[in-house]
Amino acid sequence: MKRLSVRDLPRLLLVELMPARVLCRWRLCSISRLYRRCRQSVDGSIACGALPALPAEAVLVMLADGLRFTFRGESWVQYSIALMPSHDVRALFAVPMLRPGSECAANWQAAFAMLPPAVVRRIRAFVTDGLRGM
Repeated sequence: MKRLSVRDLPRLLLVELMPARVLCRWRLCSISRLYRRCRQSVDGSIACGALPALPAEAVLVMLADGLRFTFRGESWVQYSIALMPSHDVRALFAVPMLRPGSECAANWQAAFAMLPPAVVRRIRAFVTDGLRGM
């Protein structure tokens, strides 16, 4: 059996929705250790910076979406921004911004302000599903 990389844990748990019990059996560890490793992996990727390295001077397409969810009875919105070079099929995600409450223009402006000005100048298209609150 292929040994799982710590970098793969967030994808397996959060995207592919693989049960933690199964991953614990594969990695031969406890659930608390598995979640601690997953958190370390996410923290490490966030520490790399707000935006991964983009190809130099490429024209960019910006994709934006807000994901609303409830945590401990409080409403939150995750503001996600991805940038895709026009010649590529893969998008690079900026670190998402979490804000309590509902989706609004002021929070979107704060999310857009996190992008470096040199990157913003290269954006030629903006894709969204309607951006409520704008």
